[in-house]
This record gives sequence, C-alpha cells and structure tokens, in this order.
Amino acid sequence: MINSMPVYLTPFKDSDLPRLDQWCRFIGSDDYMSRTTPGFFNRQLGTENSLWNWYLIHVGQQCIGTVWLEKEKADSDTATLGILLGDNRLFNRGYGKQAVRLAVSSSSGILCFNRVRLNVRKSNQRAIACYRNCGFSVIGEGTKTGPKGEIIPFLTMETRVDA
Repeated sequence: MINSMPVYLTPFKDSDLPRLDQWCRFIGSDDYMSRTTPGFFNRQLGTENSLWNWYLIHVGQQCIGTVWLEKEKADSDTATLGILLGDNRLFNRGYGKQAVRLAVSSSSGILCFNRVRLNVRKSNQRAIACYRNCGFSVIGEGTKTGPKGEIIPFLTMETRVDA
C-alpha cells in the first residue's frame, strides 16, 4: 500500500538518540539490521561529522525513522546507505522509498558521491524490494557472522546517482 503523504527530512541531532534507541527496541532491529547508526558514529563524539549526512524521517507531524549516507574517506565516490523506520506498522507504505530518494538527492552534492551502496540481509525481502524500486541492483553477496555466532547471508546492492 502506498501512502500519498509526502516525506521530509531534518538533521539528526544528539538529542534524537533516545528516540532511536526506542525505535530499535520497538521494531526488534537486531533481527534484520546489523547497524542502526552510521558506521563511524561514536556516542561520545556526537552526531556531527563531515563524512556523513544523518536525517530524521518525517511524515506530516510524525517523526518515523532515520536515514543516513556515509563515506569511508572524503575522496571516495561511493556512499553507504542506512535506513530505519521506527514502527513496523509504517512498512510497505512507500515512506522508505521516499526517504531514500530524498536522502540521496540531498546528500550527493554535499558529500560528493556518484554511487550509493548498501548491504541488506537476504531474508529482508521487504527492504530488497524497496531498494530495487529506488534503482539499486545486486552487485554481490556474502555472509557474516552475527552476534550469536549465526551465519547471516546478505546482498550488496548499488545504484548510480544522476549528475
């Protein structure tokens, strides 16, 4: 089901961390996500960093999640995408697709990238469908070991950013 209500983004701030923790618990993010923050984020250093853009996702007056793009090095032409919707009742409504597109278009000129890459668990078919709808294609796959020693198969997906 696609919802017609538009999505908009605002910067993620240190004061939003308790809300993020609440979302992670509510949706059980450990079951389908390895990370819920940019990879280099450190709670002691805060949310300001020149290698990522981190946003809150809003629909109307409701804050529904977070999305970020990050680079490992300033001179890289590839950014890594992460997204979390904080209420599973909001899944499959098109909000994730809108947020991904907004975050990429808002961040590409600031962070200077022309490719976006992500890893997604093979079992997360809902997210894979969303990423495909945003123009991502599978470019590889692999496995990693989870926190309980389980083997987690994942796909690597990528899209080019229009200049």
